[in-house]
Amino acid sequence: MRETELWKAAAASVEAGKAVCLIVMVHATGHGPNRPGAKMTVTAGGDRRGTVGGGAAERSLFHAAESALADGDPPPPRALTLEHHGDSGPRASGMICSGTQTFVLLRLAERDLPALRALAGAHAEGRPGCLEITPAGLDFTAGATCEQSWDGTAGRWRYREPAGCRITVTLVGGGHVALALTPLLVRLGFHTVVLDDRPGLDTLEANTLADERRTVDYARIREHVPPGPTSYVCIMTHGHRHDEQLLEKLLGHPLGYLGMMGSPPKVAAIRGNLLARGVPPTPSTPQSAYPSAATPPKRLPSPSPPS
Repeated sequence: MRETELWKAAAASVEAGKAVCLIVMVHATGHGPNRPGAKMTVTAGGDRRGTVGGGAAERSLFHAAESALADGDPPPPRALTLEHHGDSGPRASGMICSGTQTFVLLRLAERDLPALRALAGAHAEGRPGCLEITPAGLDFTAGATCEQSWDGTAGRWRYREPAGCRITVTLVGGGHVALALTPLLVRLGFHTVVLDDRPGLDTLEANTLADERRTVDYARIREHVPPGPTSYVCIMTHGHRHDEQLLEKLLGHPLGYLGMMGSPPKVAAIRGNLLARGVPPTPSTPQSAYPSAATPPKRLPSPSPPS
């Protein structure tokens, strides 16, 4: 689920006087389900939002959260490390992924409401900030920058992560591919924008999961694509001529990622056209972005299978 919804739900529960426990994965080594930054909340009624990986590890964390919620007085935040090496040992998770994961459990209270509301607003509006969790509790500093980090010093541990400023993926072309891709991007937490130049396009109107949908003039595409390292663009329009024109317009635009959907022959043809017009492969448009038809695209490494 989107973090915006998780923080909003947590704030609403605290406002309603319901006890809530926040679980955050803060560190990991080796193999294991999910990654640092994964979050889950558990209410006193057993309602869960989000996930920290599922399986036996999440089940044990759910029971730990229930214990924290059952205490009359809120227990202090604590760090808990699980080892995925089987069932033996005090930290055993019951999983055999051969990794370790550290989680922070924090019972939220009224004092956390300002931070929860600020986090929800920052994620909803894409405003950057820094989330910090220590034995003293939860804190959020709007406008601050930080890197994800974990200091596991006993009694003085600290977890920090950048929050609010999500990666934006702009799909240029609102057809059937964008309609199929959007749910995956949204589920992964990307701020997803779909653009098309065809007014009244049925697939654009049907794409209700996208954060933003707009009909634009492709000739002014740069005005609709935010620059910067957290801006990704995927070109997938209804025609190769549009794809080529858009790629040329966006090649010099500072972006974290720029890609175009196409078969090897199509990519080779567009590459040749761009080079013929004097568009060189530069550091922002590396040669690897223009594979020839004889060069198969590189495969991304497969993710580690879940335990």
